Amino acid sequence: MCGWYYDKEDTMETSIFIKVFNDAIQNLENINSNGGILWDYVEADMCLDKRLKEYSLVEISDEMCRLADIYDEKGVVVG
Repeated sequence: MCGWYYDKEDTMETSIFIKVFNDAIQNLENINSNGGILWDYVEADMCLDKRLKEYSLVEISDEMCRLADIYDEKGVVVG
């Protein structure tokens, strides 16, 4: 995935991405039967979320990728 990491100094912009990401990974439709995350579904939810309407699909995808890396590494995204 992307390889960027969350930093406490990140902006409010990052904060809204984290909220949308956390909502998407907690959506039961985005979790497969063995408990893994369906990342394509998470990305789709984020792209359709009205809170991110001012961002391009590329920006949303890049940020989802960054947050997914953190989630995979730590099992949680701080936000």
